[in-house]
Amino acid sequence: ACCCAWNYEPCLWIFFGRNTQACSAADLEGRPEHTDSISHDGTWHYQLSGTKRWVLRPTKQLMKTFRAEQDGGAVDEQKDNGDGEDEVQAPIVIDCRSGDVLIVNTRLWFHQTLLPPQPLPSVSYARDFWTRCARDAKSTSDHIRSDNGGDDQEGMMSNVDGLYATDDIEEGTIIFKETDNRDVELHRSSTNPNCVVVELEDGTQAVVAMRKIQTGEFFCIAESSDEEGGGEDDDEEEEFNSEFEEECDDDGE
Repeated sequence: ACCCAWNYEPCLWIFFGRNTQACSAADLEGRPEHTDSISHDGTWHYQLSGTKRWVLRPTKQLMKTFRAEQDGGAVDEQKDNGDGEDEVQAPIVIDCRSGDVLIVNTRLWFHQTLLPPQPLPSVSYARDFWTRCARDAKSTSDHIRSDNGGDDQEGMMSNVDGLYATDDIEEGTIIFKETDNRDVELHRSSTNPNCVVVELEDGTQAVVAMRKIQTGEFFCIAESSDEEGGGEDDDEEEEFNSEFEEECDDDGE
């Protein structure tokens, strides 16, 4: 028997909205239907106030997994390559009211949220979780701390809006390298960047924390000089690059 453990991300997502247009009887639409680029196993959403309407539709990946389980774990290649896989699944509409909890993997479910006309604001919060067998579970506190920027990437979390820290990250920590094949565009900041792109001794580029990054902060780099005409951020970036290169040289001696 396998005992499974639940691990939670330290960050909470807070969602707030209001639709007081009772006379129009029109729902206030959020983002169009989409999936999220996430690596965790799911998210639970707790509705604190008001009503939020969820429109869910399973992805092809989810339907493929479901069919395999229905067939005893065997994947029917003909079925997967046939017309059934391209069939658009009917949406499931769920109204989450105050006190309701919805658990969903937003990578495997297309989703869209709407706010019906209502006198109260819709307020909800969400938290991401992992389900891992105890023998395979790694503590979510095992984040990227190694000086050589190893392969432990659990200190990062991503969604369609960017990549953020799930734990405090010290200045000078290598967050990830170009060889990690992370397909993500970092935010840009003209006032308070927290990361910088540097070239390592082996010629590869890496994203490094240029200051202490707090839990929940999105990783962001400075606006380029072409976009903002240069300035103080560029000077800070050059200074950090020089200091980082010096530290690397000292470590190599």
